[in-house]
Amino acid sequence: MIPRSTTIGPEGRRLRKTLIVLGIIVVVGNLATTVIGRLVRGETVSGPPGSSYVSTALGSAALAELLESEGAVVNRLRHPYTRARLDPSETLALVEVGFSSFTDSEIATVGVFVEQGGRLVLAGSDPARLLATIGVDPEEPPRWAAGGPPTATAATIHVDEVPLGGRGQFTSWGRATPILEGEEGEVVAIEWGLEDGEVVWLADPTPLLNHGLADGDSAGFAMTLMAGRDVVFDEYRHGFGGESFWQLLPDRWAGTLVLLSIAALTGMVAYARRLGPPEDTERRLQPDRAAYVESVAAILGRTGPVREAIGPVRARVRRLLITRAGLGLDATDQELKAAAHDAGLDPDDMEAVLDPLGDPVPAGRALAQLSTRR
Repeated sequence: MIPRSTTIGPEGRRLRKTLIVLGIIVVVGNLATTVIGRLVRGETVSGPPGSSYVSTALGSAALAELLESEGAVVNRLRHPYTRARLDPSETLALVEVGFSSFTDSEIATVGVFVEQGGRLVLAGSDPARLLATIGVDPEEPPRWAAGGPPTATAATIHVDEVPLGGRGQFTSWGRATPILEGEEGEVVAIEWGLEDGEVVWLADPTPLLNHGLADGDSAGFAMTLMAGRDVVFDEYRHGFGGESFWQLLPDRWAGTLVLLSIAALTGMVAYARRLGPPEDTERRLQPDRAAYVESVAAILGRTGPVREAIGPVRARVRRLLITRAGLGLDATDQELKAAAHDAGLDPDDMEAVLDPLGDPVPAGRALAQLSTRR
């Protein structure tokens, strides 16, 4: 229940309730849309081209699923090579990493990985510095160029026709061996050995991407490139560094969390005290001040106008006792008490008459008794 506030009127409270209800409706609607969308058609994850997390046309999530369905273990590397252990029994896949920057330490790590028997698969444009350092002769490195054939066939491996996107080809390949060529001899994929390992470079990444994997014999070609090994996808080059799970959230999930945060913030603002505490409906005194007022009230109750009004009553009782007992005006309290005893007055009533701070009621009662016995 929304608590009442003394800082806004009924219209303001109705507006606040309306805003909160609208916020809840928006959040619930987005959550329902997200859940239904996943149940009906599966979630589409967008992101950088070539990433194995991405399920849009230019991602490679379908390749990762295909490898897993064939029994391969798929790992996603989200750290620099210097912080990861590259197993030479695996295939390291760099799909669409473009002109990524590699440190000297990373290049050395990849070089050792290949030399010890690892398989490096590149797909896309030229990460030239990496290739030139891990084993390609700098005087004659493969030269990548944009454009290429629409289809290609295998030159040395057993796969059928592979559809391409015309995105790249090699104009020279040095000591490497062509493994995929177009109808007019365009070289699209090359391979060469380095110590105990192998390097494969696919100029056009289309056969490994989601939109091309199902066409022709692209799936068979992709599996051949991975050589039946467990595969490590380099996701660090795609921006998935560190351990943040936000990078892996689908866009609509992230949007839903943002809306939830806005709704929570709106609720906090609606319930919070704004610009200082609100005005209370009743004035509340501080505890010390209240105690002071109560003590003063008690003193005034004992010494106020009531005491002044009862003074003549006490004086009248004294005069009546002096007259009856034949005492002088300077009679002592003991003489007056003796006279009151002879007159039949209650000793407690006489005590109240003699005590200036005594109860006025007994004094009045003593006067009444004396007056009736005259």
